Amino acid sequence: NLGLLYYSLQDYPNSEKYLKMALENREILFIQNPDAYRADLSTTYWGMMMLSGEIEDLGQYDQYLGSTLKLVKELYSFQPAVFSSSLIELQNRMVWRLLVTGNVDEAYNLAQETYGMDESNEMSKNNLAECYNMKAFEYAKASEFDNAHASIDKAISLVPKNANYYDSKGEILMMQGKNAEAYEMWKKVVELNPNFLDGYPEGTELSNGLKKLGLIK
Repeated sequence: NLGLLYYSLQDYPNSEKYLKMALENREILFIQNPDAYRADLSTTYWGMMMLSGEIEDLGQYDQYLGSTLKLVKELYSFQPAVFSSSLIELQNRMVWRLLVTGNVDEAYNLAQETYGMDESNEMSKNNLAECYNMKAFEYAKASEFDNAHASIDKAISLVPKNANYYDSKGEILMMQGKNAEAYEMWKKVVELNPNFLDGYPEGTELSNGLKKLGLIK
């Protein structure tokens, strides 16, 4: 509790000190009686995960995320109604870390599973859409354009007001040389977010193409 209190006060050195003390004792108790201390240990791992994120120690964050997720999955198997929301949050965190580290297929599979647990969860929906977006570019780079469009269309259907996914579809169309169709996508991008295209770097193939289409100066 002291570790979590110091965390809430943004006193991260003391938070880490007391959470590690709790962790040392709870790991011993868990070994002695797993069923009695599984929830307590998961709470401490969760606290260490959050702290690691705040101090930007991503290696430690991933370690504690994995440890927390393992225990919460076990708790969920015993009491699904109680631990469903916790499991969904942790799996969404794992999906994002997998995407950031380039493990797109693993992220995609976990995102599908997580979204299937509760389709009303916005984070799950957004994460699955982002997986479809990244899969679309993988397909496009391999010249599998039918699969690329099927994938990005799924992202758009999940989050239809996200300008980034129309932008992605425009890029894929441009890769195919379908500039007129790409133009229609970027018109939609600008409609959803008038400033979206302002940040495109000068001199790239994409920015040059957008200039030809008259979408950026």
